[in-house]
Amino acid sequence: MQEDYQLSPDQADFITRKKIHRAVLENPRWFGDRLPIMDETFNAAQTDERRELFVKILRRAARRESNVGLSRAYTALADKLDFCGDEKCGSSACPTCRRAYQRASSAAQTEIIQQLSDLIPGNGLVFVTIVPVDYCFPCGTLHQLDIHEFNSALISRLQEARLLRPLIGAVDFSLERTDYGLKYRQPHWHLSTWTRNRASFLKQLNKVFPRSEKYERPVDVRKPRDLNFLLYANKGFKIIHLLRNGRRQLPEFLLAMDRIDPLDLMVFHRFEMCQHAQGFKFETKGNWRFKFQQRGNEHNWV
Repeated sequence: MQEDYQLSPDQADFITRKKIHRAVLENPRWFGDRLPIMDETFNAAQTDERRELFVKILRRAARRESNVGLSRAYTALADKLDFCGDEKCGSSACPTCRRAYQRASSAAQTEIIQQLSDLIPGNGLVFVTIVPVDYCFPCGTLHQLDIHEFNSALISRLQEARLLRPLIGAVDFSLERTDYGLKYRQPHWHLSTWTRNRASFLKQLNKVFPRSEKYERPVDVRKPRDLNFLLYANKGFKIIHLLRNGRRQLPEFLLAMDRIDPLDLMVFHRFEMCQHAQGFKFETKGNWRFKFQQRGNEHNWV
């Protein structure tokens, strides 16, 4: 395993990783509506409609693209999404499969967060959003993103600032615009973690991830009312926003997303992902969970 917060396809967990993908993609629970996961925005039929729309956009882009290689790539991805039926494609670019992984991730994170919150007295659960403003990509360049390097940067910067603690979350992508009207992709993290002092934690995180302009808010720390935020945290990207504001840039974005394994969109520390009958689950890594039960309030994080 490359790090203790993510799986790596070229390590010994490759077989486990394949089993997790199979368990998620073959489980009708994650693709249907019969067992809702929290407050869902889209149902299965609406998600399939958006997949079909993505296919049309990709085929149109393939016809218009003068670069033969890029045109073929658009066509190949369109075929992959188009044929995602009884046998799921599992692509991060596919709205149907993206929703399945979103639901499976949210369910797995809900279970471990509920278990762990009872073991950390004095520390409250917080929903953290971190936007590394120095890590953005002009439209057309997102394929240069190394998702493992990106997630490693989060862990390294938190560790150097002595702010690293158990955390679990996911990478999200937004489409932003500069003051000059240029569009760019902004990857960022949505995380669940624990702290006994939200204000102090926010202040320290702002030092690690500083703003580049006066009105930016690269860090947000809030106390959630419930765990419904996990669906939002695990969405990957806002489909409606892309269709309304970035339709022309959508084909290249989908190509970049197709290169990212859905499991790599998650980031976690002090947890490990394990195969489960429903897909996967998270377990605490090492003996620190036992230490919480034994020491109680000694483990308080700012």
